[in-house]
Amino acid sequence: MAYWRDSKIKDVIQKILIYIFFFTGIPYFRFLSLRKKGPVVRTLVMHDVTNKDKFVSFFDFLQCYFNVLSVGDFEHKRFDDKKINILLSFDDGFESWETVVVPELERRKISAYFFVSSGFLDMCGDKEKETQFCRKNLLISHRKPLSWEGLKRLSANNAFVVGGHTVTHPNLLKISMEQQQTEIVENKKRLEEFLGTEVEVFAYPFGMPGMHADKRLCEVVQKAGFKKAFTTEINFTNMAKDQFSLARVCTEYKESPFFLYVWIMGGYDNIKKLMLGFRISGVL
Repeated sequence: MAYWRDSKIKDVIQKILIYIFFFTGIPYFRFLSLRKKGPVVRTLVMHDVTNKDKFVSFFDFLQCYFNVLSVGDFEHKRFDDKKINILLSFDDGFESWETVVVPELERRKISAYFFVSSGFLDMCGDKEKETQFCRKNLLISHRKPLSWEGLKRLSANNAFVVGGHTVTHPNLLKISMEQQQTEIVENKKRLEEFLGTEVEVFAYPFGMPGMHADKRLCEVVQKAGFKKAFTTEINFTNMAKDQFSLARVCTEYKESPFFLYVWIMGGYDNIKKLMLGFRISGVL
């Protein structure tokens, strides 16, 4: 109970700081500065999407205030020069992708990246193994994984792009180089053999630069045959940056529209980095 209470207090403090930083106007002027240099892109990453109504509202909000990209738009650099361009991605491999996410994306004619941990799909149908994988590897309570057949149905829409996300979702920087190669290469091989198509994109599990990914690991991913890879760096996606360290940020589709607007515009970025620094140093 005390841990839960402390976590809630930290969340409240973080939100207050985000709002304060946003109302200084700094995020807006940063956006204007970035826009002078070229299109501004924000890549969002989500995981399990269980509430259809809130996901629909979230999507309504995105399409009202931002330019939501398809994967094709992103890869061919078809951007809006005035608005923030939003690219969607989903991690791990959840049943809700097929039941909630894909129908809504198809209805709106929008595509996304889907990064799959193949070992999680192997657990589908065995609740005990599903729960163990979620707790040990994803660090969450039980969630229902997508089945392999569900992944095949998802990938039947050529607009959706399936990417690698390792076999068992480890922190790659905490395992040996040999284990890294196995996690990355075997995941790619399993997906390609099952789907019958090349898998060219990758997302680092957890993905924070310096904590879960580094330059040497980028080279391992590149040598495995991938053409680009995404981190979870708290930043806009810099298209001119190394294609194996593209920034994404985690989002919670259940948040209020105003908080999401503040966060996407950049109120989140510097405050979150500050909070992360405090956590690493043991202050929080």
